[in-house]
Amino acid sequence: MFKFILNRDLLIKIATIIAAFSIFLLSINVHAMVSLHIFENVITEKFALNGLEEVMIRIPSYQTLLHSSMLKHVTIVIGVSIFLFSSIIIGGFKLKILSLIALIFSSFWVLAALAVIQWQLTLNLPHIQYNVIYVELGNVSLYDVNLRGFDAQGSPVEIFSPIIFAERVKAYRGYINGTLSKLIQVDYMSEEEFSNFLKETKTFFNASKLRYYEDGELRKIESLHITSIEFKGIHYEDIISLKDIRTSKPNYIEGFMVIISIIAPVLMASYIAYGFKIVYGCSKKFSIGIGLIMLLILEIIAMFMGIV
Repeated sequence: MFKFILNRDLLIKIATIIAAFSIFLLSINVHAMVSLHIFENVITEKFALNGLEEVMIRIPSYQTLLHSSMLKHVTIVIGVSIFLFSSIIIGGFKLKILSLIALIFSSFWVLAALAVIQWQLTLNLPHIQYNVIYVELGNVSLYDVNLRGFDAQGSPVEIFSPIIFAERVKAYRGYINGTLSKLIQVDYMSEEEFSNFLKETKTFFNASKLRYYEDGELRKIESLHITSIEFKGIHYEDIISLKDIRTSKPNYIEGFMVIISIIAPVLMASYIAYGFKIVYGCSKKFSIGIGLIMLLILEIIAMFMGIV
């Protein structure tokens, strides 16, 4: 009979861990799905660069977002686990590994629930418009190209080619003298202000490690400052860096979403601290200390990776 009770208790703990780990996996997938929904239905981003207006800015795939969500969740687990194990050693508690694992993984119900709330809020959120004014593209192919410019030595270059390959292409809005606009530091402008900005600037292109065919021969140019360019098509593999400006007005719903992002670490830290107190029967002061330090850890992670 005693053996049966032990086995039953063990089975209950194992079932609890499985349930907690299921919550963890659910949270990973919910965050990926919510992110995909926002990219597909809420955010609209386009190039405000001459020649690139019709080029689509590819949104991250679900697999990419799932990988990012997984990385964030695993980072949280590692940070939380290290701190809790340290707290057990400092407090002189007996290690209850199964209970601790269940506590850590079950705490992600907070993030999953808040992510669902954010998703519900986005259903009533107007489109958010972003306009790219600076971009570096990797592995670029340009088709039916007519360009003029200067190479690294300052020698003039003129190319007419059905196709040009470039390892990198940089395009940006700048003033007539080619200098980068100071508004590269701005995050938001009204549509009227942005329209005036476009009138005051023009698009500049720079490219590096170009390859093209001329008279049947492959030619190479290490770097090229392009003064004028015309092309009928462009294909790129990567966006290396990007700067955009928002032109849609902020909405009160976004304020609620920001509030949710702020309270997420607080709720998760509170849940873990309370759970730790229940599992180990520690003092109220000790559990509050755990909650405060846990909050600090989560805030640091949120600063770099976000929480919800």
